[in-house]
Amino acid sequence: MAGRVRVGAPDASLTPVSGVVAVAELVGRLGVTAALDDAVGAIKQRDRGLSAGQFLVAVAQAQMCGAQFWTGLDRRRADPAGEALSAVATPASTTAVQLADRFGPAQVAGVEEGIGEIVGRVVGLLPARRRAVLRTGGATIDLDGTDVECYGAKKEGIAYSYKGARAGRPHVATWAEAGLVTAADLLAGDEDPRPGRGR
Repeated sequence: MAGRVRVGAPDASLTPVSGVVAVAELVGRLGVTAALDDAVGAIKQRDRGLSAGQFLVAVAQAQMCGAQFWTGLDRRRADPAGEALSAVATPASTTAVQLADRFGPAQVAGVEEGIGEIVGRVVGLLPARRRAVLRTGGATIDLDGTDVECYGAKKEGIAYSYKGARAGRPHVATWAEAGLVTAADLLAGDEDPRPGRGR
């Protein structure tokens, strides 16, 4: 006997990104949004909508859920169950682009300061013995870069890599012994991340 398949409206109570509840818990326990707000400062004149910290968390959360472009934020917003579990509300892609334009050098420096504060909180939650090892031992900083292929000729900070692809090159500094990312920078695909590179 052949089975029957019934096609109907999708069930809005189901989500493919239920793991965002763990992200929301971590963001809340570490005070990520407040730390970023304090370090970055206000990015809008009026106090409504997303703050700087909420915007950064929303974008990071969308990337963790698979968004690769601004339009991925709109797909996140279309998932009511996933949004209900999220750490912060996801902005529309058009709003996100406007907010991103407000991040100049001072705000980017604030993001790094905020990340430093959050890393300090993470280390503070480690067992005393582990903290002692990290504080008394040497620190190995791994500098790793990888190419991320991009599309669109008008994207800022993107260039053709030696492989012939338009790419950005995230350059990440990781504290090896702690397994923590301590800083990151986004280079163009044709920029050499090695210190002392030729100019």
